[in-house]
Amino acid sequence: MVLLDGGTGLRRSALIALRSRNVDLESGTTYITKSVHRNVEGKTKTRASKKPVPLPEQVIEELKTWKEASRYKKEDLSTFERHDRIEK
Repeated sequence: MVLLDGGTGLRRSALIALRSRNVDLESGTTYITKSVHRNVEGKTKTRASKKPVPLPEQVIEELKTWKEASRYKKEDLSTFERHDRIEK
């Protein structure tokens, strides 16, 4: 999460709401569609927040490595969820 935050400058609320389906590793882009505020998922803060965000190459490579190592391949999982605690 720290690498993605540092590489993109996303708001914390957007990072928490980010899902695997919103990250396109092939095009190197992430799409912010929601945010989390006070533990409630909702709309993004501004319209500009919904624009695609390019991912630095280092972030793309790390996310690919993490995704390959994960046992869980569902697209709706949180990008940073501890997959070892999720039931299949």
